[in-house]
Amino acid sequence: MKKYVKFSMIAACVLIMNACNKDPLKPDENNNNTNKPISLECDIRQSLTLTDRNPLGVDYIVDCEAYVFNGTLTIEPGTTLQFNDGASLSILETGVIKANGTAQNQIRFTNNGGNTPSWAGIFIYTDGAGNSISHAIIEKAGAATSLGLYNEVKGALIIEESKVNVTNNQIINSGDAGIVILNEGEFTTFTNNTIRGSVNFPMVVDAEQVGTIDYNANTYTNNGKEYIEINSPQRVENYIEKPIVITKAPIPYFISKKTFFYKTTEIMAGTEFVFAENAILAFSAVDTPFRILGTSTNHVIMKGLKAQSGFWGGILIETKGDKYQFDYLDISDGGALDHGYGTLKGNVKLAGFGQALLSMNNCTSTRSGGCDVVLDEYWDIKTLQNNNSGNLNICKE
Repeated sequence: MKKYVKFSMIAACVLIMNACNKDPLKPDENNNNTNKPISLECDIRQSLTLTDRNPLGVDYIVDCEAYVFNGTLTIEPGTTLQFNDGASLSILETGVIKANGTAQNQIRFTNNGGNTPSWAGIFIYTDGAGNSISHAIIEKAGAATSLGLYNEVKGALIIEESKVNVTNNQIINSGDAGIVILNEGEFTTFTNNTIRGSVNFPMVVDAEQVGTIDYNANTYTNNGKEYIEINSPQRVENYIEKPIVITKAPIPYFISKKTFFYKTTEIMAGTEFVFAENAILAFSAVDTPFRILGTSTNHVIMKGLKAQSGFWGGILIETKGDKYQFDYLDISDGGALDHGYGTLKGNVKLAGFGQALLSMNNCTSTRSGGCDVVLDEYWDIKTLQNNNSGNLNICKE
């Protein structure tokens, strides 16, 4: 069980505001029509089923930060939950959510009116197994009013240290992002979802989780920034401390800050990265493979958000080894930084302790911040094998 101070604080606040023996479903005052919406209580500690009790519209109103601490929250097909401004639904401790609609009878999570995001979203951070959201519409969530202490990035559906089946959903008109995957958040299945109309990104994914997701069987459209952002929001920089394989996605990845790889790293054919200003991709693992594996028909592309010489920091290899291989990489707009090694800047820089060998095969380099490749030999020899990569401007210091 996750035992964090923040949960204790939240639980204490909830218990003060809510008597433990309240029924989780509280009929509205003066509600003589049983089909009218009823309010969902804020503190749920037993299994509960929500039904399509009002065929004419909203079934349940959520007017708080609702927490499911224990038991299973089952939401039946056709059920509609309306969230008032700033409200949210969080699945915590050993709680489980099973919100499985059907193609003909979807579940709807919506706001209380208007076209802009106004409720906080669904947050899943639980030890409970079997979480699932399918055939649901999640709309107008991820508002500026966020989920208390946890939500560093605003999103309609936020998953952290939990496994969730997410299939056949529509996530529409979200705030910062449609889906946010934080530390150790995982999908058991992630297919046939449409994420559209997000203010910024359709997805924000923790750096260490980016290689665990198959993005391809989903649709991303009409989002403010049509990228998958790689971002660990709890950290100033991204750190990837486990082996990773990054595969091609339907839309480019966006790297918003300095990103460091410390284990075997492979970037597969067709993958495209767009970098924010001064962001970098740094490899810092001794004698460990770092391979960019484009092909003649499916290059790997790395470029700046702006097509501008010296816009982002470029690639830095700052350790010793001979397992560095770039095949069919098209890199541009790097060289904004010297990375603390010498003064020269370039799209690619080899520096640091120990001898290093990089093989660049059929690569291109344009709009660098000075040099295409910098070999900083202050500490030791750095070697570049240039195989059919054109007339690269190679600088030594």
